[in-house]
Amino acid sequence: MCFTGPPLGFVALLVTATLLAPPSAAPLSAQETDDSPTVTAADAARADEYLTRLEAFGLAGGVLVAKDGRVLLAKGYGLADRGDAEGPPRPWTAATVSTVGSITKQFTAAGIMKLAEEGALSVTDSLGRFFDGVPAEKRAITLHHLLTHTAGFGGVAEGDFDFLSREEIVEKALASELLSEPGEEYRYSNLGYSLLGAVVEVVTGEEYEAWMRENLFRPAGMYETGYVLPGYEPARVATGYRGEERWGTVVERIEADRGPSWVLRANGGVHTTLHDMHRWVRALGVLESDDDTAEARPALLTRESRERMFTPHADEGGGTFYGYGWVVAETPWAGPVLAHDGGNGILFSNLILFPDHGLETFMMTSASDFRATWLLRRIDRILFGEEVPMPPAVETTRVAPATLERLAGRYRLEGGGELEVVSRGSALAIHVVGQPAVDRVWTGEPVGSVPYAELNRRAERFARAFGAGDYSTMRSMMGPDTPAEPFRSYRERLLARYGPIEEVEALGTVPAWFHGGSSEVTWLRIRFERDSRIRRIHWLEDGTVEGVGGEVYPAPLTLRCAMTAPDACTGWHEGLETGEPTVSFSPGSLTIRTPAGEVRARPMEAGGG
Repeated sequence: MCFTGPPLGFVALLVTATLLAPPSAAPLSAQETDDSPTVTAADAARADEYLTRLEAFGLAGGVLVAKDGRVLLAKGYGLADRGDAEGPPRPWTAATVSTVGSITKQFTAAGIMKLAEEGALSVTDSLGRFFDGVPAEKRAITLHHLLTHTAGFGGVAEGDFDFLSREEIVEKALASELLSEPGEEYRYSNLGYSLLGAVVEVVTGEEYEAWMRENLFRPAGMYETGYVLPGYEPARVATGYRGEERWGTVVERIEADRGPSWVLRANGGVHTTLHDMHRWVRALGVLESDDDTAEARPALLTRESRERMFTPHADEGGGTFYGYGWVVAETPWAGPVLAHDGGNGILFSNLILFPDHGLETFMMTSASDFRATWLLRRIDRILFGEEVPMPPAVETTRVAPATLERLAGRYRLEGGGELEVVSRGSALAIHVVGQPAVDRVWTGEPVGSVPYAELNRRAERFARAFGAGDYSTMRSMMGPDTPAEPFRSYRERLLARYGPIEEVEALGTVPAWFHGGSSEVTWLRIRFERDSRIRRIHWLEDGTVEGVGGEVYPAPLTLRCAMTAPDACTGWHEGLETGEPTVSFSPGSLTIRTPAGEVRARPMEAGGG
């Protein structure tokens, strides 16, 4: 499982805004105009209320909001560990340690800039200065190319915790086939940032984490940031959960005597706390500050270095640009935005800065159902005064895990379709499967009133063609000019990690209004040999495929359910138009009641009431 994918959550941040032309350089700070929104403590309190309500539905994570250097909100929500036979549940707090994923890249980028200021290297240096045996086609690659994901590197087949030494990762990089000429295209690459970490070691003669700790983290006051050197107490580290499954922690997977594998090192996986990340932002001097209560520290980097980091060097597409370890954009509703996120499908993080407003927001989550990459966008909308669907305020009842497991199971709806009820620690999640179930539960429409059966079949055909490497079929469904290479490289990475595709199932198609888009979307569950993933297919009006996407928040076709009694819960989903549902269980049945009507289902297997 890759821990450090492209920062797609930041792209989602901007989908509701029309982007302006990219700036030549994102300003480090600017004065607010008279009509620009001012974020206040009251706005932070509304954000706190939103997240507090989500706790009942299974949220697990922490958030920090700071304005002009002053912390308005720093708080944990839900459980950092759901507990088991070996120990009780542990709450998330502001002191909980979790991983920042690909936000690690900005630490590495800052390390390179620090060495450049000291004259130890230049971003225009090529790979040949640091590594022996660089082949001819890679001799033009510079540190600037690595920093901006324009070197042409792809990834490696190994997973984050398959141990590779520094020498092995460099050897793999130099032997790999470039996907584009150096400087030609933006291609997000963890491998490129691993090479930058190797450069830090070659130039300094020190181990990467040790050098970063002494030269960046400690000067910034970040004593709880790193991989293994902070010596985290296990009870302080957030445990990741994929659905009901305990995934564990990254710290557990890192060998303390060797540190993280170079598959992960320098590109992802660094751990921190809410307040340490706030110290990082202050130390960079990105935002102006009027907080005279905090300890004054000199800026880590010169203004020239910082401006170079925040310059939009490479066009990511969709209105966002990549600097050095930062995503850069310009929005008409908030001015310049600097951000990065990270995640591995389980543990997520997101950092978003609004220089014109002196606003910093940061979030980490530890359960796959509630993701910082998407949740922080909701928080930012609240802070800027936008209307966001508020979860219901629910008076919850503590229900024993054994009771939740008894309720869990598969249910068949009257009229077709299924409900999959699964335990989420202190809450339930109800997955809606099949078009009849989607029609009844999500849209409130009569079963079969919207003819989506053909789109479901076409979606399954497209996914099977992807699994088989049948790119001609995929192009016939997307258009003859669709390039095969992005799908080919993505397929190779997926199959290397998860094994071959064994089954494809269309969960259902939803209308455009449901997801706020312009066309229908079909959700697919793809079962690999070693994992199961959710993907979505967007359609054009003529029935051709517009695009393919991954899992998003709110989770597709999943009803969150906060327990109000041992046999009843209140459901919520941000996109649900049929009203706030209530769910009740009785021996032999499950009933969902909404203002649109009543839906009944009966158990299909063990469990289910």
